[in-house]
Amino acid sequence: MFICVYLYVSVGAANLKHDKKAYAHIWFLVEPNSQDSIVELKSRHKAWAALKAEHKKDTPSTWMNLCQHFNALSHDPAAGVMPFINNVLAVVRQLKAISCKLQNNKITDKLLIGLHSSFAAICTNLSLRTPEPSIKEITAALKRIQR
Repeated sequence: MFICVYLYVSVGAANLKHDKKAYAHIWFLVEPNSQDSIVELKSRHKAWAALKAEHKKDTPSTWMNLCQHFNALSHDPAAGVMPFINNVLAVVRQLKAISCKLQNNKITDKLLIGLHSSFAAICTNLSLRTPEPSIKEITAALKRIQR
């Protein structure tokens, strides 16, 4: 009986330690404005549930902000092409994370139309290709041109 109780206590203590560690990871990984909803909670399960509930409520406003950010992105020729491509694809990934997938033609249009006017000839050549180039083909072509 003593061994069973000891094992139960040990497993319970290990779970508690694991729970606190997971809670700490959640705390430091969420944005500061989301920490308010979990500050009073001490369990990783309760914290995760609270964050999921907040995220579910916040999805429409997040979607709106990400779409506005996506539409505002433009290429700065001084910074090069890669930061622009990375920013576009980062917003696409963030939208996908909240179950709002953009159509491929919107992404390819953004990659081509968002480029600086000095890239007009390249954009025209890529946009006139048949079949229409994929996102990967456009990014690969722009990377080659940048080098």
